[in-house]
Amino acid sequence: MRGCLISITIACSRLRRSPDGVGVVENARSAFSTTPTPFFARRSRASTQRERAKTLRIKHALKKEQQQYTIWIEAEQWVPGSWNPEDDNTDVIVTWEDGSRWVATFFAYQNVQTLSEKNRRTGESLSGAYFWASDMILADKVSRQRIEQIIEELIKTGEFETIFTPLP
Repeated sequence: MRGCLISITIACSRLRRSPDGVGVVENARSAFSTTPTPFFARRSRASTQRERAKTLRIKHALKKEQQQYTIWIEAEQWVPGSWNPEDDNTDVIVTWEDGSRWVATFFAYQNVQTLSEKNRRTGESLSGAYFWASDMILADKVSRQRIEQIIEELIKTGEFETIFTPLP
């Protein structure tokens, strides 16, 4: 059994790519090659590009995860007492230490209902038939504490750059 495991280890260590991009395993012991069946044929160019893009996003996300950032919340600039975290929306800008700035708009769930009711009365958005906002993040409340928690989670999961939009 031990000799078999060593042979497998040696064979796996010899895994390499042939010039046509198809994987080939060379067994060091008997010096033969086994080419894979068409099932293991080379992936399409689009698939490879998607994987490469995904890898770059992950590397970039890790890079972001290591940077310090500041959070600016528009509602904190409003007249004191006018911000209702349970029923409001606010723009949020995250500025990274590399100078890049990203924006999203946080909405409390209740605020979407409030705006929908207002639109029914005013006739906006087909009398409240739909609601949309670019870069929208829905949350139970839009307090500084909750916004910080959400941003931290988005960075940790690698979703930050999918949801926030970079500013010029």
